[in-house]
Amino acid sequence: MIRLFALIGAGCVLIFATPIYFYLPIYFYLTTVTLNPDEVREQLGFYGCLDHGVIPTDPVQWNDETQKEFFGNLPLEYRQRYIETFAKLRQANAEYWKTRAELFEVIHPLFGRDDLEQTLRQENEVLASRKKDHDDALRANHTEANNQRIWSLKQYEKTLNQCKAFEAMLKGDYSIYANQQAHRREVEYLWTNYRKFLQYPDVFDPGRQTEFWQALTEETLDQYDKVIEGFQRNTEEHKKQMAEFKKRLGTMTLDDLPDDMKGMLFLHVGGYPNIFPLTDEQKSRLLNDEPLFHSTGILFSHNFPRYAVYETLKAARDAEREPWKIDATPELSKLGIDQAKVARWDGSLSLHPFIRTIAERSGNIDLTPLQTTADHGSILPMLGFSGTRTTLSNTHPALMALIQGEKDVVFSARRLSLAEVEEAGELGTELVYIPFAKDAFVFLQNRHNPVRNMTVEQYQGVFSGQYKNWKEVGGFGGSIVPFIRNAESGSEELMQTLVMRDVPIHEDFKPKKLSSMGVVFEELESSLGGISYSIYHYDRYMVFNAHTRVIGVNGIFPNAETIASGKYPLVYECVLVHRKNPGEKVERFVRWLLSEEGQQLVRSVGYVPIRE
Repeated sequence: MIRLFALIGAGCVLIFATPIYFYLPIYFYLTTVTLNPDEVREQLGFYGCLDHGVIPTDPVQWNDETQKEFFGNLPLEYRQRYIETFAKLRQANAEYWKTRAELFEVIHPLFGRDDLEQTLRQENEVLASRKKDHDDALRANHTEANNQRIWSLKQYEKTLNQCKAFEAMLKGDYSIYANQQAHRREVEYLWTNYRKFLQYPDVFDPGRQTEFWQALTEETLDQYDKVIEGFQRNTEEHKKQMAEFKKRLGTMTLDDLPDDMKGMLFLHVGGYPNIFPLTDEQKSRLLNDEPLFHSTGILFSHNFPRYAVYETLKAARDAEREPWKIDATPELSKLGIDQAKVARWDGSLSLHPFIRTIAERSGNIDLTPLQTTADHGSILPMLGFSGTRTTLSNTHPALMALIQGEKDVVFSARRLSLAEVEEAGELGTELVYIPFAKDAFVFLQNRHNPVRNMTVEQYQGVFSGQYKNWKEVGGFGGSIVPFIRNAESGSEELMQTLVMRDVPIHEDFKPKKLSSMGVVFEELESSLGGISYSIYHYDRYMVFNAHTRVIGVNGIFPNAETIASGKYPLVYECVLVHRKNPGEKVERFVRWLLSEEGQQLVRSVGYVPIRE
């Protein structure tokens, strides 16, 4: 079977007139490594030739076998609509990249050959490095190297393609670049984004399959129509620009070009239509913790409305905290907190916003701008101090720095772990805990999972391995996929003390440990059966995610009221930690933190004050 796939690869090479040396690594790879053929097909399909057999260029080629391969479980009555839409998408995508390449050919003389030649040299250096990585992976004779082999082969082929395109452009041929980009986007839209959702989710109600397939079709094709419209709109814009530039070419300079056309960046961006806004219905669903789409098929990596989600959720969360707003903090201003003092602070990630708020209100502190990332639909506010190049870390390294005398104050979501206590004992460091706020430990799942509540005992059963299927805890079915955190993290320590207690987490879950809270959300986005945990403030006010939601505990959901009253079962104290006998300045700060003004500021950021 493995050799059969190698022959298919060789046949594709002949059909598409690709130089034979381009796919020799695939042949060597497939004949020396034992892999699941489906995994080979899906992984190599991204940059290799196998995808051409899955996405026919001619509607006549959509025979029964091809449809079964591509459409999976999609009912027959919906398939023709997809086929017609795919043909339109392919045409619009190819026309866009053809026009974009022609536009680049027109404007490229304005900044000469140097950029292109320099980029080619850089790509050749990358190519040599990736060739070495791939050769090293091929020589590795163990199962764990399989993924590395596939990844290194894809990276090598991608870079090789780019080098060929740049060489051709230096000779005045821009068609290779256009064809490569069109093919890559086509594969992303039709293979990577679409095909992986063509099965009925086993966590769903089996009695609603008809409704699901209809929703999947309508939502997917609506999204594809918008993608097509975007390509067509951008193509017309490029044609207008090209006509204008040709008229002015003799008098134009580089400064006359839009910023995104000045240099090689123009080659690597573009092609993705504008991010689509949310409908009123989607905004309502988003704010009610429901899935943004009725089906699971609309998860396009480049067209998902991440920033529209961020803006909607952030506006709602800001409005939620508006009644708690505090206009002035005169007593804080008297403490003389400056850049040097704040640089000796650190804390848990979920408490970064509070530290930043104190720094902002203290004045004379050079803060870096809020850093945002939308790689998994989340915006994560981080804190840095520009003048001292200091950035806050997270719970374990912050506490260790305090123990070792590198920090003076730590805002922590937990007290010291046993290992940290031992370290403090060895160094003779005595620490003092000052509770100043309340927060909650929460469980998270994908919004498409219908289970909305479990008991503490059920959570223990899930993470101890007692329960393996969602049907056992009130769902319709499907495997439970627990994700746990690394042992040093604040949330993992809270998981042990608040939930698991003396019940051990199953050994099978430990290899899947996630190194950061952000990765928790990333994993749950693509896992309908996944479950993990985080911090209430982090989930509600720091990560604005359209794919995840909080699950109830013993029928109670966390909010300001249930946390303050203790009705929510998994409440914990946020503590300020400092060394014993810290000095007058730290003691003054502690008194302020527990004062009426300090506690009002705690509430204004979204935490529950320790003193009501």
